[in-house]
Amino acid sequence: MNSSLRQDIVARLISDFEAIERGPYLQRVRCPECGKREAYINADAPWMLKCGRENNCGAQIHVKALFPDLFRSWSERYSTKAGEKPTSTTPVADGYLRDGRGFEPARIQGWYTQESYWKPEIGGTATVRFALPGGAYWERLLDNPERFGKQKANFVGRYKGQWWCPPALTAADLVAAGEVWIVEGIFDAIALYHHGIAAVSAMSCGNYPDEALKPFRMPPTKSVPAAPPWCGRWITTVLATTPFTSM
Repeated sequence: MNSSLRQDIVARLISDFEAIERGPYLQRVRCPECGKREAYINADAPWMLKCGRENNCGAQIHVKALFPDLFRSWSERYSTKAGEKPTSTTPVADGYLRDGRGFEPARIQGWYTQESYWKPEIGGTATVRFALPGGAYWERLLDNPERFGKQKANFVGRYKGQWWCPPALTAADLVAAGEVWIVEGIFDAIALYHHGIAAVSAMSCGNYPDEALKPFRMPPTKSVPAAPPWCGRWITTVLATTPFTSM
């Protein structure tokens, strides 16, 4: 955890919720849910506030929900300061992925770049960008993204029929996994990768990655089981193509 972020979180827990520093924990924190001073949180990595009244409350609240203002201006907190020696070419993106998403930068190093995005009459922001097949890319807006309204990210290029696959996973890895999750977001796929689950991102719930699946496709079967009507058109497509096989 970034040291300045930790200091700000601890200071707010003390001022806003009457926390008391005792050894490895902040204790006697006033629980935001029940109002009792029985909550506690790890002092070195204060991420999750837990209420000790397990039977009567048991609330578990992430500090991002308590202090969202501390997680808005990533460039201000993580940019290399004047006179400091740069330790990374992507310091803001690193900080966001680690402290904003809970990922381990060492495990995803080289998967992304730190870029910028500008919109007239609104201003600019740092972004974390992921390359997509065919020269396209997707980037998440980082600094005070509420300025951009409903826009949280920016797509450039066409990605229809493609997916984003964690660079550490080869086609053979996907086959060997036996089961591959096709999820909507890149961050969803990265989170599953951290837990040892093979996953790829379709980037949109309306994008079926038929082009990405072609190398894995088996010949059509004579009989394809019907999908229940509530499953939607993608289930029927998956059953018809029976994608994953040995290579």
